[in-house]
Amino acid sequence: MALPMFLRGKSRPEPAAAPEPEEEQEEPDEPTIIRPDLTIFGEVRSQGAVQVYGKVEGTVVGRAVNIGEGAIMRGPVAGDTVHISGEVDGPVKAPTVVIGKTAHVVGTITHHTLSVEPGAVVDGRAPWRPKADWEQDLV
Repeated sequence: MALPMFLRGKSRPEPAAAPEPEEEQEEPDEPTIIRPDLTIFGEVRSQGAVQVYGKVEGTVVGRAVNIGEGAIMRGPVAGDTVHISGEVDGPVKAPTVVIGKTAHVVGTITHHTLSVEPGAVVDGRAPWRPKADWEQDLV
């Protein structure tokens, strides 16, 4: 095979090595933040913390999920811990759920430990699950 003029007298470049398979991702240091001026339609999934201060119409899953005061969440929320101070219309699923005094929750709250501050509005069921059940997928 003839080499193009600019490669004559030079060796061929070595093909790039295949990338190494990535190791399991570590939990991010910085949380995923959905700001008050942001609306998301769809799914938000993170290996780390997720903080919602805006509006989400879809699913939010993270290690620690915080639905902040003034936030509007329409859809399922799941995490190892879920703190709600805003509005949630949908199922909540976490071993530890904390519902703050400014929260308004409509939906089923599946939990192992549930804390509801005075002033919070909760409309729905709150079935308890044993700690051993939380070894499985959240959503």
